[in-house]
Amino acid sequence: MDRDRQDDALFQQATGHHAAGRLAQAEGLYRQVLALQPRHADALHLLGMVAYQAGHLDPAADLIRQAIAVRGDVAAFYANLGNILHDQRQLDGAAACFRRALGLDGTVAAAHAGMGDVLRDQGRPAEAADAYRRAVALNPNATNTHSNLGTVLLALGQAAEAAACFERAMALAPGRAAFPFNLGNALRAAGQPAPAEAAYRQAIALDPGHRDGHYNLANLLLDQGRPAAAEPHYRRALELAPGHIDSLSNLGVALHDLDRLEEAEARLVQAHTLAPDRADVLNNLGSVLKRRGRPAEAVAAIRQALALQPDLADAHANLADALAGQKDVEGALDHAEQAVRLRPDSADAHVTLANVLRTAGRFEAALDHYRQALALSPGMAVAHGNAGLLLTDLARPAEALAHYDQALASGDASADVRWNMSLTRLLMGDYAQGWREYEERWRTTQMGHARRAFSQPQWRGEAAAGRTLLLHAEQGLGDTLQFCRYAPLAVARGFRVVVEAHRPLVRLLRGLDGVAQVVAAGDPLPSFDLHCPLLSLPLAFQTTLDAVPANVPYLAPDTADVAAWAARMASACPDGPRLRVGLVWAGNPHSNAPDRRRSLDPRLLAPLTGVPGVSFFSLQKEGTAAPAGLGLIDLMPDATDFADTAALIANLDLVIGVDTAVVHLAGALGRPAWLLNRFDSCWRWLLHRADSPWYPTLRQFRQTTPGDWQAPIAQARAALATLRAG
Repeated sequence: MDRDRQDDALFQQATGHHAAGRLAQAEGLYRQVLALQPRHADALHLLGMVAYQAGHLDPAADLIRQAIAVRGDVAAFYANLGNILHDQRQLDGAAACFRRALGLDGTVAAAHAGMGDVLRDQGRPAEAADAYRRAVALNPNATNTHSNLGTVLLALGQAAEAAACFERAMALAPGRAAFPFNLGNALRAAGQPAPAEAAYRQAIALDPGHRDGHYNLANLLLDQGRPAAAEPHYRRALELAPGHIDSLSNLGVALHDLDRLEEAEARLVQAHTLAPDRADVLNNLGSVLKRRGRPAEAVAAIRQALALQPDLADAHANLADALAGQKDVEGALDHAEQAVRLRPDSADAHVTLANVLRTAGRFEAALDHYRQALALSPGMAVAHGNAGLLLTDLARPAEALAHYDQALASGDASADVRWNMSLTRLLMGDYAQGWREYEERWRTTQMGHARRAFSQPQWRGEAAAGRTLLLHAEQGLGDTLQFCRYAPLAVARGFRVVVEAHRPLVRLLRGLDGVAQVVAAGDPLPSFDLHCPLLSLPLAFQTTLDAVPANVPYLAPDTADVAAWAARMASACPDGPRLRVGLVWAGNPHSNAPDRRRSLDPRLLAPLTGVPGVSFFSLQKEGTAAPAGLGLIDLMPDATDFADTAALIANLDLVIGVDTAVVHLAGALGRPAWLLNRFDSCWRWLLHRADSPWYPTLRQFRQTTPGDWQAPIAQARAALATLRAG
């Protein structure tokens, strides 16, 4: 055999082994060819490709350069050298090779694809997409090129077009998990969560160890409000990569959403330990600490997050919420406004700012930001729900109900929405539907405690004469004073009635007509057959607006207590016959969310105390003390419970106060009471009324604009002067 024929035979054998993937045999034969013919360009080129496939980039590049030195007019040589240089991150050199290849032969698909890779890595996705499109036009079966085109299109925000590329790649190589994974990313970006979920699940089925498949699927599920479904995928991602910070952090978020706060904190602490400089982890940890009732730690964690990343809008919003919970409204406003400045396109940021503005009493500004949130996310349930609350505060209940309906229609509304809807209906006087929806309170975050877990059934109005019925307090002191009126009605239905109430009310409530026993909350309960929370009684009795049980007084102080307090008051106020008026200006800030708006600075009461011929007595037990200049007589330090306060009120001609338990007490005693009512009135006082169906002796003086106490106080002063003159 002559030398040329021997070279050709060896070369053919080498390419056969090479095509079959037997690289070692191919390498040996290529070297034999080169030993016989050192300037064999194709052997040099293919030996370089064997080295490239084996991961030896430097020798590969050297061999292909030698091939080019022998024959510099072969486009494929330049294209493959370009790929090697690209892998070595020599992007400029790679680009030069691809341009040379295309100058020699513009139909080399691999050169177009390679140029696309370089342009992609240079941050030029639009140009990369053009190169990839030319490549797939020349070679429609180039699987990786379809996938790479999809990647750059996704980066360009062309999610639908990207999805089509990944689908084509999947059709060409159905067994590769990377392609359905990428398809899931594109579909998620295109706003198609259901097909995206299916694609991620397909990727995981093809490769159960696909960490990013589990992680991205979990993120999708979490974004859909399905933390329970997301949890196992975060856990699987962590099995595959135990130190994966994002999986740890987001698992903490999922556990937070599942109310497994202790576990959530543990995961986030673990993530923070592994990545102490991750601001997002600290922010998530702050959210959990806030929910766990550790506000100081929560604020500290979120502030640390902002020290690491001052432009983290989510942390500003989270800190705003935390500071609002600590009643630092000004601080909350500052951070909520920063969140919106950083992310004006974030509906969540606008909702946070609106919430804080509402707390601050800036209702119109708050409404504007709820509307901005809804412009960005029209179906956002929390924005519709909170806008409904605000419109209720603004005495626009019909608009409020429309927003509640839209929140419920979204399918993503919390139980709080339906409960808040009930409060709006009650405010409107729609008691028939309002009391039914009010039962949603047990499923809300606003109650602060769960429904009592009694083995005995709840009484719902059915006939059950002769049985023992436990009526138990569930909310504030004022609520108990208002709704304990139903206890005698239950007695009239034939029940033996036991009342469980706050300890400061026990002695007073023992005077309820026909009640067998009054027990302090926390003390052992006697046996009973049925139970009912106090605020479920209006529903059980089917109370309508025109049938409110308002026979007052239904509470009365002990006559000996009344006499004792009369003596105290006479000793403190020896000025002869004067009108005696009790004042109360603040509620309990720990039990009433809008306390900032329902309470007032006692100095604002000066116009009242300036009315001549009146002795004013403080009925304020806690909160801001009255300044000496008001001239109030304060006997409240001697009052040990509400029975004492009731005896004091029995000796007064009038009680004037903000929306507190003391005003309810005066009404329940049948004593004249004037309510200084905030603009965003509680549902129980109804809309646009100066009286109350619940308390026939009560008169209302309402704010005409949010936060302005001057008008109602001026009206009350004029009425008081008239009363004194009469």
